[in-house]
Amino acid sequence: MKLRFAPRNRYAISGIKSWEFLFEKFLRINYGEIFFDNFAILIGVARRRRAKGFTLIEIMLVIIIIGILVAMVTPQFVGRSEKARMAAARADIEANLSTVLDLYELDNGQYPTTEQGLKALMQEPTQTPIPQNWSGPYLKKREVPKDPWGHEYVYAAPGVHNPDMFDLASYGPDGIESSDDIVNWVKDGK
Repeated sequence: MKLRFAPRNRYAISGIKSWEFLFEKFLRINYGEIFFDNFAILIGVARRRRAKGFTLIEIMLVIIIIGILVAMVTPQFVGRSEKARMAAARADIEANLSTVLDLYELDNGQYPTTEQGLKALMQEPTQTPIPQNWSGPYLKKREVPKDPWGHEYVYAAPGVHNPDMFDLASYGPDGIESSDDIVNWVKDGK
């Protein structure tokens, strides 16, 4: 229930000019001037709080909190895409292409030569040595896969590093032979 006071000089009761005056006089007599002044301040604060919207300080505080959270979370995700590409290239070399090349070797008695390349997995080679039992295509895709950076895998058979098998490598993000290459042989004792 809300208390509403009539304007002054309306509904004057036995010498008191209005209900508002009566209320003010009651507070001053029973609780003193200090209480009434504090009560008036509280009423003013309550009236201001009813206004809709946010203050500039509230908005700035929210922006600062969001900024701190972003600063804490962002470094955890930086570099993840490059690690995922490295893992995909490693999986292609160590599992996918190596397994398919082993199947080719089981059918034909030897790996495709360097000249025949990985294309021998998709279409029967016409260069010597021509395989006698080619049962391809050995890959489901219609073309020889490329590494995650869009470069062709480097294939050599017989390999320089694996003379009994083949060398298979991805030159990594830079596309040139360097320390970030992904290979199917042990590099410098690693």
